[in-house]
Amino acid sequence: PPIYRERLGSHLSVSLWEESLPPGSMLLMFADTAQKSGVDYSAIRCRASDKTVLAEVHGRGLVSELAAAVEWLINHYCGHVRNYTRYCVAVERNAGTGRDLLDHLVNMGIPISTRYGVYAERVTSKRPGARGRQTLRPGLQQTHATRAMFLERIAHAVEGTGWSEVDNSPVPLGPSGPPFRSEYLVNELSALVEIEGRWAAPSGGHDDLAIADGGALYLAERLS
Repeated sequence: PPIYRERLGSHLSVSLWEESLPPGSMLLMFADTAQKSGVDYSAIRCRASDKTVLAEVHGRGLVSELAAAVEWLINHYCGHVRNYTRYCVAVERNAGTGRDLLDHLVNMGIPISTRYGVYAERVTSKRPGARGRQTLRPGLQQTHATRAMFLERIAHAVEGTGWSEVDNSPVPLGPSGPPFRSEYLVNELSALVEIEGRWAAPSGGHDDLAIADGGALYLAERLS
C-alpha cells in the first residue's frame, strides 16, 4: 500500500510510495490526459530517473486540477517549480486537455526542454520562411505505435525488466521493489489484451495508468 494518499481537488487522488527522491535522481512524470476534461480519466505516473516508482495521480480531474497536482508533486519532491533541472514532466499532447495542461505548466514559468522542465520534442518546421529549421514542440505526440510501445514496456516490466533503446535487449528497472506498487495499475495490466500484435485495453476498459507508467519508463530511457 502507499505510504500516503489523499484527494486533490474534487475528483483526483494522489498516492505516494516514496517520501523523497533517491540521491542523485531526477523526478520524471508522464501525464496521460483525458479526451474531455472532468469526464474521462487522466493519470500521472511518477518515477525517479533510476526508475524507482514514486507516486501516481488518477481520476476525472479538471485540467486546472491536473496542473495543481503536477505542481504539488514537484514541490513535494523537488522543493519548488523553480528547481526545474531536478524534474521533467511529459504530457500527451494529442487531446485538447493535454494542450491545455501544457499551457498551464508553461504559464507556471516552467521552461521547455528536451532534458528537464516541460518535456518537448525537437521537430523540423515546415512553415514558409522557416522550412528546415528545428524547433521545440512541448509535449509528446502519441500514435497507436507509441501507445503500443509504452504498453509493451510495462508488459515486460512485470518480469522486472525494461528494454534498451540501443539494441532492444532487456535491462533491469532499478531498485524499485515491486515494479508497479499500484493496485489500480496492476488491475489495468491484468485486463490488457493483445490485438493484432499490440497491447491494448479491452472494449470499455482503461489503460490511462498503464500508458502513463510506460511513458515514465520511456522518459527515463530517453534521459539516461
